[in-house]
Amino acid sequence: MKKYQNFEARDFIQDESFRHWVRDPAGSQALFWQEYLMMHPEQEYVIRQARLFLEEIYAHYAEPVPQAEVQLELEKLRERVAVQPVRRLRAFTWVRWAAVLLILAGLGWWSWPEKPATPEPASLHWALKTNPGKEPVTVLLPDGSVVTLEKNSRLWYPVQFPKDKRAVQLYGDAFFDITKNPNHPFVVYTSELSTKVLGTSFWIYARPQTQKTVVQVRSGRVGVRVRTSTAVPTILNPQEQLTYDKRLDRLDKITLVKKRAVFREQTFDNAPVPRVLAELQRQFGVKINYNAEQLRNCSINTTFKEENLQERLSAICQAIGATYQVKGGQVFIQSDGCTP
Repeated sequence: MKKYQNFEARDFIQDESFRHWVRDPAGSQALFWQEYLMMHPEQEYVIRQARLFLEEIYAHYAEPVPQAEVQLELEKLRERVAVQPVRRLRAFTWVRWAAVLLILAGLGWWSWPEKPATPEPASLHWALKTNPGKEPVTVLLPDGSVVTLEKNSRLWYPVQFPKDKRAVQLYGDAFFDITKNPNHPFVVYTSELSTKVLGTSFWIYARPQTQKTVVQVRSGRVGVRVRTSTAVPTILNPQEQLTYDKRLDRLDKITLVKKRAVFREQTFDNAPVPRVLAELQRQFGVKINYNAEQLRNCSINTTFKEENLQERLSAICQAIGATYQVKGGQVFIQSDGCTP
């Protein structure tokens, strides 16, 4: 088994599994490397350097690079070393870039195999939720937290959170409504930021192609940190927004004037509970299991506005004396029915 814990940037650059992940962040290697980053935050800086280098290479070469092109690239780098001031670089100096290029050219890793390498077995079982449609979809996490996943977005999360941490990985945009647990903070990782909370609700916009990551807080407080930084996290309160610009390596914090609506308003006037649950299932895209015959005499009068799925389910269950559980991403209603 590879000892990634002892790897330096050059070692990661030479690793086939790592290279495939950088080239295809949502591909077959994604689950392993996202979990590895969560389990080994002390290596974030080194991994970041390797990613930056590979991203620069992939940005210029979509196909395997011939040796002649390697030599040409080296000559360009030497010229840039002579004319570029060092202060413009955030990570490696051009001398180091050239040194790494020379080493890699000698190792002949410029051609990638057609099939991805098999990574180390992961210690957690991960689930992947994607939203290819136009409407948001709801994801129920094992701890009861609710994620509203926007279109063209992906969320990786453990099938069961370990005892010591709650962490997920997001590509795209999502709204998080986190179940409070002071002993186990919740962390959302994107490609550039880590957002740590105890129990709160917030938006994250993290589409890699935009070069910007945005965090907006709706309730509670969150701490946001650039993943390669050792600085104290930036604290956000309700109605505050933090934007990280990858190109400028800059954080901008502002106060929002208008609150963005998260959920659609629903009004039920003496409505049968089975119909109400069917409407919730349709709107949130989550399977709700119940015994329609037992609930046929149950009805409610209510209006939902900013409440999330759990809050709406709790209100319905309280009104009719029922309970519910979340298992495997589905909701199960338990009820003895209502008196006619």
